[in-house]
Amino acid sequence: IFNVDIFNGKDSALIKNQDVFIADGRIQQIGPAKNFKAGDAIPKNNNEFKRINGTGKVIMPGLIDSHVHLASSGSPPWKAVRPNVEYNLKAYLYAGITTVYELAGLSRKTHKLKGEIQDGKIVGPNVYNTHLPITVKGGHPIPMAKLGAPFPLKNLVDILVPTIATEEEAAPLLKRYTRNNIDYIKMVCDQLPSGIPEMQPD
Repeated sequence: IFNVDIFNGKDSALIKNQDVFIADGRIQQIGPAKNFKAGDAIPKNNNEFKRINGTGKVIMPGLIDSHVHLASSGSPPWKAVRPNVEYNLKAYLYAGITTVYELAGLSRKTHKLKGEIQDGKIVGPNVYNTHLPITVKGGHPIPMAKLGAPFPLKNLVDILVPTIATEEEAAPLLKRYTRNNIDYIKMVCDQLPSGIPEMQPD
């Protein structure tokens, strides 16, 4: 990418008029425009790589969305719309988001999606996933899921969302969770809506 301005995520000013050389999916070298010389990272024959004109454009690190639900349509509860997960994945990239943290998806489905992205079968950001959130009986996200889920799924929410009442109940559940293809575990300590049961920090 030649003659592009760079925002590096650290400095408050743009680094103007830079050339960025990328090979094997990684940035190999950045330098002032037209100063690249053939070396270990730069092919000696300039025809070996594609040139992209960055004049008037800015390149920056990818953004991270640390709380997403890939299988959500974004529609209000009173207007049921089926989610389009592949569209959602593309939309993140379109918005400059190159990494997402999925916070409530079924681990098997999310792991399959990750594999399809890595294999180039579908387009999407890097995905880090948890499994279903762990909460207390009647705690978030159970009331919200009942509100938004279609019938008959709303009647199964209490069964599908794992709940614990004591610290001792957490250990065997976490052991089962870590057998899945997950990157981390989500435990819910909040009230949504206000006044519902809430998991205590211990």
